[in-house]
Amino acid sequence: MVVLRDDRRVVVVVADGAGGLPGGGEAADIAVAAVREAAGRGHADLTDPRSCTALLRTVDELVEADRKAGETTLAFVTVSTTGIVGASCGDSGVVVVAADFVDELTRNQRRKLRIGSGRAVPVPFSRPHLDGVLVAATYGLLN
Repeated sequence: MVVLRDDRRVVVVVADGAGGLPGGGEAADIAVAAVREAAGRGHADLTDPRSCTALLRTVDELVEADRKAGETTLAFVTVSTTGIVGASCGDSGVVVVAADFVDELTRNQRRKLRIGSGRAVPVPFSRPHLDGVLVAATYGLLN
C-alpha cells in the first residue's frame, strides 16, 4: 500500500499479487509503481473516473508485458476537495465507513479479471465527499 499526498489531493494505492500464481509480488510492485508514477507526473487526471480506468488498462498491459510478473489486484482512490474518485481490478477494495453506513465503493468490480491478465476490466467509482473513514485494503481484510 502506498499513500501519496500533495497540496491538492491524497492518493491511496493497494495491490495484492494473486496467490497461487507465480510472479504475483512482482506484478503488485509494478502496478503500484505505475500508479505512483502517473500520480507524481500528473500523467493522468486521477480525479476523473475515465482517466482512472484508462490508467488501469495501461497498467494491465505493462504488467502483462513483463515476463517475470504474474497477476495482481489493484485499487486506488483519489481524495480531493472535488470528491472521491478511483478504479479497481480484482478483489482489493475501497470502503467508506461511518457510524450509520458502509459504502463499498468497489462493490461492482470484476474480481477474477486482474491486472496482468491482459483482460483486466477496471471499474471506476466516485463519491461526492468523504464523510466517514476511508479504508483501502486487500481481500484478506475486506472479506
